[in-house]
Amino acid sequence: MKSLLKGLFFIVFLLAIIITGGAAVLFTRFKADFEDIERRTQDIIAKIESENV
Repeated sequence: MKSLLKGLFFIVFLLAIIITGGAAVLFTRFKADFEDIERRTQDIIAKIESENV
């Protein structure tokens, strides 16, 4: 019984590490994408404003 609980804890611990790592990778990837979209949007707005002046 003790070895079963130890094995179960180990599996849950590994899954938690994998999920946390995956979330961190996704967060950094999406952050870069959103920063790129924000930069493009600011460029478009600046272009429109310069044409209207």
